[in-house]
Amino acid sequence: MDKKMDKYKTADGMVLLRVLADGSKAEMRVEAEADLVSAGAITELLTQAGIKYGFKNAREKAVEEGAVREVGKYFTIALADDSSFEPEVEILVEPLDCLLSQRLYSINDLARVRFINAGEKLAKVKTGSGSVQSRNIFDRKIRDLAADKNFLDTYLGENVEFDTRRNLIVASNDGYALVENGKKISIIDNIFLQQDIIETGFEIKSSLTLEGSVFSSDLVVNGNLVVSGKIEDCKGKGVVVAGNLVLDSSENSLLICKGNLEFRDQLQNCEVYCNGNVKGAEKSEIIGGNIQSGISIISGKIGNEEKENTIVEVSIAPFIKGMMIQLSQELRKKDWDPSEPEMEDPLVKELSQLEIRFSKVIPDFLSSNRELNKITSRQGFYPGVALRIFNLCWEIDTETGETEFALLQD
Repeated sequence: MDKKMDKYKTADGMVLLRVLADGSKAEMRVEAEADLVSAGAITELLTQAGIKYGFKNAREKAVEEGAVREVGKYFTIALADDSSFEPEVEILVEPLDCLLSQRLYSINDLARVRFINAGEKLAKVKTGSGSVQSRNIFDRKIRDLAADKNFLDTYLGENVEFDTRRNLIVASNDGYALVENGKKISIIDNIFLQQDIIETGFEIKSSLTLEGSVFSSDLVVNGNLVVSGKIEDCKGKGVVVAGNLVLDSSENSLLICKGNLEFRDQLQNCEVYCNGNVKGAEKSEIIGGNIQSGISIISGKIGNEEKENTIVEVSIAPFIKGMMIQLSQELRKKDWDPSEPEMEDPLVKELSQLEIRFSKVIPDFLSSNRELNKITSRQGFYPGVALRIFNLCWEIDTETGETEFALLQD
């Protein structure tokens, strides 16, 4: 099919112009010798057609082909840049530093994978003989890769973007790199593991969805953590989560959570330090241990008929307190003497910094909305339960029905 062509001519009919509508080329025909044609009329004709670019390209092409302008014959007056290029993408991340698939099946695979920070260069975009800045005779971009669906779908996956100024593909989020089919680059910020984590210590720098359980392990997750199973006997450094924690149940474990904590079944004999809300499902249970929240606690049942000692508390900055307790435990293992601290010890420095952070959050915490600070049991409290909201305490000595414990408002 012939390309659509627009035609123009001067008032005296001495100069004719035909322009391909796609902006790839413009041709001119002069019906008289050059000295008989008005230069102003030619300029006006080019302006009328909207031609602003490509004159140099046309001259170079004419020289290359040895073309000679002749009266009464069309010659190329403007020519678009070369647009025949296909972008080449050079991956900058080493294959061994990348994930093998969207889902990993062993936590050990993460040991070799390099963590990528937002803004990091992932790939260079090369354009062969052409350029992503190629322009047509109307001075418009011929191909804008940032809006080219085929290019974007082929090379850009999750959490990456194309930097048009530098012709780079860069990470738009923190996470782990994944390259599919040698082309499509993604940054995975939520790792999926289908396994149990047993007797290990590990840090995952992104979010983690674990289709399994955690046993006798120290686990640090720098995003959200979802555990489809349980967390059991994690009492060393425990499980530390920088975001939200969702789990089925936990027993005999230390859980330190900066966001909210949700559990479906039971928290039994656990130490929990959670800055956000602690929320159990309708028939959930809290039995034994010490559960601290920075906002509110709600569970199906709190305590048990055996009168097991259970402390449930709304307190100031539990996450920081939990990290301080964890560090103190580590220091005690090193025969640390608080009266003569080794200030050069990294753990001592970190503990000191946490103490400063704790003192700074107290004013903001005390000025926050007190109406949110509640401890609620849908099925009731049992004897042996101690409830605390700051300096307000209540020792349960008689089994209750559904009860809410809160500060009285003036």
